[in-house]
Amino acid sequence: MSISASQVKELREMSGVGMMECKKALVETDGDLDKALDLLRANSSLKAEKKASRVAADGEVKIAENSKYASLVEINSETDFAAKDSQFKDFASDVAKYLINNQVNDITDLGSAFEEKRQSLIQSIGENIQLRRLKTLKVPSGGCIGV
Repeated sequence: MSISASQVKELREMSGVGMMECKKALVETDGDLDKALDLLRANSSLKAEKKASRVAADGEVKIAENSKYASLVEINSETDFAAKDSQFKDFASDVAKYLINNQVNDITDLGSAFEEKRQSLIQSIGENIQLRRLKTLKVPSGGCIGV
């Protein structure tokens, strides 16, 4: 079966995966976009597992606050180059927005809410991405944390 460039482009836009990976997935699934997307997602989990052992020490800290609590979350990548990537920054902003609306006290709870997005980002950027640490502080009755 012949795979068109428009099919590859459409799958790339849906998945964020490189062109060659998209083409391979389309060839393997006889041009079925949905099956190819599922295949890429499955491969994403495998790639994320392989990269999980690599050290992710760069990244950024995001602060999310509302009138009841403030949360700090550390999100890491392997290199500062990846941490400056727009996809990484968008991911970090999404995590911060989630924390504004949801009081999360444990990093594993946050991780489960973002696991699919994190794995997709790993596949797209090609580096280990980790939600490393989270600290949530209750805002005292005076309404101020720190001075």
